[in-house]
Amino acid sequence: MIIDSPACHVRQRGRLVVSVLITMILITMIMVTPAGGILARADEEPLTEISVISPFFSVRRKAEIPALERGDLLRIAASPGDLVSEGQELGSLDDSEASLAVEVARLELQAAEGRLSESRAVEIAEAELKEGERLLDQSKDEAEIAARIAADDSAVLIARKEHELAADEVERARLSRAASQISIGDKEWFRLRNELEQRKIAMEKATSDQAVAATRSRSRKSMVQQQETAVSRLKLQLLQARSDSELQKLEVENLRKVLQMAQLRRDRRSIRAPFDGMIVEQQKHKGEWVESGEPVFRLIGLDVLNVEGFINAADAFHLQRGCKVRVAGVLEGDTREQTGTLVFVSPEVDSNAQVLVRAEIPNPGQQFRPGDRAAMWILLSGAGAGVPREPVTSQK
Repeated sequence: MIIDSPACHVRQRGRLVVSVLITMILITMIMVTPAGGILARADEEPLTEISVISPFFSVRRKAEIPALERGDLLRIAASPGDLVSEGQELGSLDDSEASLAVEVARLELQAAEGRLSESRAVEIAEAELKEGERLLDQSKDEAEIAARIAADDSAVLIARKEHELAADEVERARLSRAASQISIGDKEWFRLRNELEQRKIAMEKATSDQAVAATRSRSRKSMVQQQETAVSRLKLQLLQARSDSELQKLEVENLRKVLQMAQLRRDRRSIRAPFDGMIVEQQKHKGEWVESGEPVFRLIGLDVLNVEGFINAADAFHLQRGCKVRVAGVLEGDTREQTGTLVFVSPEVDSNAQVLVRAEIPNPGQQFRPGDRAAMWILLSGAGAGVPREPVTSQK
């Protein structure tokens, strides 16, 4: 017996709904290609842009600006809401000790530079070496002259020959006087004897002069050797002076580095903005003690923003970094559009079968704010910048 009750009718309608849902799912799966792309029917236009799900503006650049050194927060030069430029000073720590270190380093550098500029050790050593080399050349010339004089025995030979001639004359006169007393008178005899003595003395003097010349030549040679030693010493002194000068230059360069390090340590006590943006939070106040690395301000950049949202995982196969995007936002009831660039497509698929995408857009006049809702379309290759397929609505 068949019982036709209301409960049976409900169960039959439930089975029918489930069958319809399964059929729709199968049709959807058939429409998806093995590569994951969405098939367009022959009578549909090719896909030119992809609409992003739930896009919103987010901060691209943000930083918690720390104190680079530890110390007392002496001055605050910016407050939340201020627009600041890259490098602008936002505050500073007490830098009294660091400033004194800079002054000490500067004075030490000035003293070293003065010693270097006033030093004449190299010039003096060079002048002394030139004088020593000149004296060495002079000594060599004198030694050569003395050697030639010592080697010249012509004066001795002449004096010896003249002595021999005078001795011959005296001998002949003696023989003549022995033969005849009247052949040579006494006066002539005494003259000849005196001439012989003079020639003998002249010969001895010439011999003595030659010996003195030889001694002088040896002395000159010794002086040359001494002068050569002096020149060698002066060369070493010049090398030492140059080495000292190089050391002074290195000292000056080292003190310059010391001054730069002191200035850097002083500058590190200044807190500066790392990029253009707006101060959104001040975490320390004047008079507080700050440790190195402790945040003092929070800064966000507004000139370029990120736009983040999701797309269906199947659409991600059409995308690559560098694709152009169109972004629209509502400002005071007006729709504002801006173009940008796709910079990130997540390789991960979430539980909703969606993929995170991120684009960068310029934000002239800071018209868009981080956190505001937006509309975004990713333009595929060859796509133009037409009118959006969906109306733009502002969602906060």
